[in-house]
Amino acid sequence: MRTYNVLIVDDSIWIREGLIKTIDWDKIGVNIVGEAEDGHEALSIIDCSEVDIVISDIKMDYLDGLSLSRKINEKYPNIQVIIITGYDEFEFARKALRYGVSDYILKPIKEKILIKAVEKCIGVIKEKEENKEKNISIENHFKKSIPYLRQELFCNIFSGSPYIHEELRGEFSTLDIQITKELIKVYILKINKVNDTFLTLYQICKKQLEDIEDIEIIQYKTDQVVIVASQDENKQNDFYKQIFLILVSICNHISEKYNQSITIGVGKSYCNYDKIYKSYMDAFETFSVTINEGERQVIKDVVAYIKSNYSIDLSLDMVSEHVMLNPCYLSKLFKEEMNISFSKYLINIRLEEAKKLLRNSNLKVYEISELVGYPNYRYFSRIFKKVEKCTPIEYRDANY
Repeated sequence: MRTYNVLIVDDSIWIREGLIKTIDWDKIGVNIVGEAEDGHEALSIIDCSEVDIVISDIKMDYLDGLSLSRKINEKYPNIQVIIITGYDEFEFARKALRYGVSDYILKPIKEKILIKAVEKCIGVIKEKEENKEKNISIENHFKKSIPYLRQELFCNIFSGSPYIHEELRGEFSTLDIQITKELIKVYILKINKVNDTFLTLYQICKKQLEDIEDIEIIQYKTDQVVIVASQDENKQNDFYKQIFLILVSICNHISEKYNQSITIGVGKSYCNYDKIYKSYMDAFETFSVTINEGERQVIKDVVAYIKSNYSIDLSLDMVSEHVMLNPCYLSKLFKEEMNISFSKYLINIRLEEAKKLLRNSNLKVYEISELVGYPNYRYFSRIFKKVEKCTPIEYRDANY
């Protein structure tokens, strides 16, 4: 059974001891946690102890009972305060209520009246604790329901239920949906043969996209995983491109491992939450980006990356990290799309640039070697001769 801690505050030691010793506190489930002779001492005890109820005289030096009540109410609003006073005046009662006093008792103190006041405070504390437990239970139940409520909200949006921007803003805030930026875009992954792979697709999307902010992933119907993403206008290109490349990678993984065909639909970017449905319909109606087209887009990105970075110590692993694909898969995909291996293509790009510099500049060969990504001049010369059938110097002499 819960016991309630009571602090007795009075500048008279006789009154304090009398209250402590003459009343059977155990009988009503009370523990006297301490005593103080003024308000300052009482606050010090409250600061370092668990106190439920304070019984205080109104007239004390340094800090009187009403001032103590006001400070307790400001800092510890759950503590119940009983004031002992010799004044039975309306003005006192008004101030006492304003300062959060639970009850006040007139002197001389009668044991039954004091016990009744303490029991009243205990009843208030019990009610507050029960309400707190109920609220915690309701909050926990709501938290458990949030994933289902989010799912239901987005399914309603995708099915065309009318919402206005401000209404959705409130719903998103309540359900802690992190779609907060200026522009919104919808992606759909549509699985062409409904089976257990659909759940696998959803789980992989959740895992691969979990570190990206301002994104929601929803299972819709039995064949669609829908991604709703938002970003500021000045950052949208890189952000949406990153998501697209991850989705292409996921679809390729599913396609290879489960022999399952998946189509990617990409909606347009819109402002305002009430345009989510429009972006969804863009993606659904067109399905303009298939896996093969997505793969071609990845290779375009790889080629552009190589052309911008051939001068550094570029590797397949670096490029794979850039487009977020497995190196082995990227190597295979690059060969299929370009009809040349990644390493040979990189060599060709570097040598073409080297030939331009040999023809059109007075740079020394070792300087050109470094500029095209070969810090080792001898290795560069060896590669150059193997491909061009002549040394860099011979090529310059013949073409300068």
